[in-house]
Amino acid sequence: DVVEEVLVVAQEPALCEELRQLLIGAGVSRIVGTDDVTHATRTLANGVGAVFLWASLPGGLTLSLVKSAASLVPAPYIVVVGEASHPDLFDLARAGAQAYLRWPANADEVQRCLEYACESAADPEVVVHFCVGQVDLKGAQARLRRAMLGKALSFSDGSRRAAARILGVTRPAVQRM
Repeated sequence: DVVEEVLVVAQEPALCEELRQLLIGAGVSRIVGTDDVTHATRTLANGVGAVFLWASLPGGLTLSLVKSAASLVPAPYIVVVGEASHPDLFDLARAGAQAYLRWPANADEVQRCLEYACESAADPEVVVHFCVGQVDLKGAQARLRRAMLGKALSFSDGSRRAAARILGVTRPAVQRM
């Protein structure tokens, strides 16, 4: 499996294009690159499989976009790219970032990120790993519900009725999730 659609958010067009070429080489069919936060937010809302965000976006925009992406159902696989301090990386991971890619990267590193995205985007173990010590049990249950819903929706090609059958709940219950 390959992530079908990837959003790349970078300040510099050259960086965006370089990562875009690596993603094309890895088999990604649709890549949206932008330096505009409004465009990035709109693209996230329409749904993408993964988002690669530069750590150096100004004014805390990286953290803001990570939080926005992590709150989506299903949430995309979130990769932070570039140089960042350990405290910043910790904050980004707590907000929902799932991987860090040093830059410059090579094709193999980008390929590994995409493979991991396919394997673990809604894996309960990944959800548990990011929840322990960061949210209470109620918050962790909400994240697990979102992850299960995301996986069920992906199995059912977005059909809420089919996702409800997969999860063993009613369609209105799926809508409330």
